[in-house]
Amino acid sequence: RLGDGTLGVLAGGTLHVLDPTDAAPRWVALGTASVPDAHRFAPALAHDAVGDRLLVLGGSRSSSDAPTTFTVSALSTDGATFAPVTTTGTGPSARVRHSAIVVGDEILVVGGLESGFTGGPTSAASDVWALDLTTRAWRRVGALSEPRMSPALRVQPDGRLWVIGGYDGTEFMGTGTAEAIDLTTGASTPVVVAGAWPPAGGGFSAWSGLGDGIVGIDLGGTVDESGGQLWQLVPDGAASAHWVGGDACTSDYALYEIVGVPDAGADGWIVGHSSWRFAL
Repeated sequence: RLGDGTLGVLAGGTLHVLDPTDAAPRWVALGTASVPDAHRFAPALAHDAVGDRLLVLGGSRSSSDAPTTFTVSALSTDGATFAPVTTTGTGPSARVRHSAIVVGDEILVVGGLESGFTGGPTSAASDVWALDLTTRAWRRVGALSEPRMSPALRVQPDGRLWVIGGYDGTEFMGTGTAEAIDLTTGASTPVVVAGAWPPAGGGFSAWSGLGDGIVGIDLGGTVDESGGQLWQLVPDGAASAHWVGGDACTSDYALYEIVGVPDAGADGWIVGHSSWRFAL
């Protein structure tokens, strides 16, 4: 979600935006910026509230190329220009499939896959980093208790970052656990999740914070990604939560890439080659 409340999708080198308050929302393609090679495959996106711009973090040239450097770039609001962002200090190693979230004046980068998909089976990363959006300086926050790529992220009222699910590495086994990171000390503590996890055990095709918790599209344990289910992790306290959800138009939700871009109240958006709005 961009600073003016519109939803943004970067696809095929073009920034598309949609105003969710329109009576008949539609996607509008903006300028056709040339995406730098370092960001073409599996970067993370985050809206910089300090500079009011879209930041693109990390990634690699393609799925068959190992990432070589962790680059941060800013995309102009008209979608026409990418510009490198100069950072200071030691930052994350090169990686793909990491997750990012803005917390106050920092962007948090969590986990990912440092070698991409080259070579044999590889475990995900477990480190957590923060980029100060004012000073552009990196700091290492700490480490997760389990390595994860593509986990869900949500900041709780006590200021801790919940890291939920994800995959263990290139074998794509779901990580059916959640943990909370203290962003000051870097300490990690488990989040107790009551009952069973969604069938894929934390492996979501897409997710986002929405309402009081996070929502995710779970693949339902299917190989062909035809069993998509919509789930919400609802917090019960500072260190506990439970899942609710299940089947919901599964044939339409399967293979969608973006879910739950926060809207007013408890409405969210599922975005793919068509778009859906849903209410929790």
